[in-house]
Amino acid sequence: MPSTSEIPFYWPPLPEIPTQKRWLYRNVEHSFVPWVPTKRKRVLLTVEQKFQIVSRIEAVESLTKLSKKFGVGVSAVGDTRRDSEKNQ
Repeated sequence: MPSTSEIPFYWPPLPEIPTQKRWLYRNVEHSFVPWVPTKRKRVLLTVEQKFQIVSRIEAVESLTKLSKKFGVGVSAVGDTRRDSEKNQ
C-alpha cells in the first residue's frame, strides 16, 4: 500500500465537527415526543371580504388589525390592497 506522501494531491481527511440536533420537544404524559411544526391552514377571502378590507384600508385602519379580524396574514391584506390599486 502506498504511503500518503506517494499519493498525488492527497489531503488528510477533515476532522469531524460535532453537530447538535435541533429538536423541539414537548412534554406529553411524562415522555418527550419530537414536536413537528404544522403548516398554517390556508384562509381564502371572499370577494365581499376583500371589498370590506379595501374600504377599511381607505378609512385608515391598520393592516395588522384587519389581518387579525379576518384571520389572514398581514401580507394577504397588503396584497389585497395592492391588487385593488392595480384594478382601478
